[in-house]
Amino acid sequence: MSAPGLPLLMTMVSVLALWALLTTLGLGLLLVVKPLESIRVHLERIAMGVRAIERETAPIADLGGRLPAATATLRDALEPLARKLRGFDATLARARTTARAPRRE
Repeated sequence: MSAPGLPLLMTMVSVLALWALLTTLGLGLLLVVKPLESIRVHLERIAMGVRAIERETAPIADLGGRLPAATATLRDALEPLARKLRGFDATLARARTTARAPRRE
């Protein structure tokens, strides 16, 4: 039927095959871990940069909310000046047409 040492031999070969499989899996995982750690470091740097940008640009949102009211206040404050400048412009236009008109003697 079977040789007396055959089950022992098969067990030893199976153990060696299992050991080889586990060693190969372990080495493969080590080869994958190193690039993943490098990627993690780069992603941490990117995340740190994004947080810094977010922190630096946070006041812009507040300013954006206050901008319509500030522009309305500015428009109201500059309206008297604009009226005076329009009047000055009309006066200059009249003076220009008067200066160009031929003089009658």
